Amino acid sequence: MLGLACRAASSSNRKSRADAGRCERSTARELLKNCWSRGVNADELLAYMNVRTNIVADLAARNRAEQWGGYRERLLRPVLTMHSIFDGQSFVSQEGYFAALVQAAGCSDQLVRAYVNAVGHASFSADQYLAVLGAMNSGLDSGVRPGPSLLPASKGFDLAYVPPPWIF
Repeated sequence: MLGLACRAASSSNRKSRADAGRCERSTARELLKNCWSRGVNADELLAYMNVRTNIVADLAARNRAEQWGGYRERLLRPVLTMHSIFDGQSFVSQEGYFAALVQAAGCSDQLVRAYVNAVGHASFSADQYLAVLGAMNSGLDSGVRPGPSLLPASKGFDLAYVPPPWIF
């Protein structure tokens, strides 16, 4: 997971949520324009997808996903997450929820959260990926939690960012 202290939303967080909403709507519009420009009728495609509502998930696959794919708030190893602040696919508020679960389990010292001032899902630069990998390697090699110097603002990191509250 690249992407995390639940706190009350400040006015700047409310502004960020509004900006993210505008980005999501803009992205959806651009996606539809892109479909139409390529000769794809998005309305027909959506209608076709909605007709196929009789698909049932495999119970064994669902059980395996639940057992192995869910978040565990009790961290057994250090975890460093990176998340775009304006991610319209995987809302940044879930990172705050995850951090609150980790904190409640008494494992906050194992969690390092890195936020990137970017729009889109996993739209990180090569420098950002390398910085996160370097920070994680540093923490694993030294046993010391990676500090802010390894995730600098000059590379687009915003370590002071507080995600909006979980809305679900």
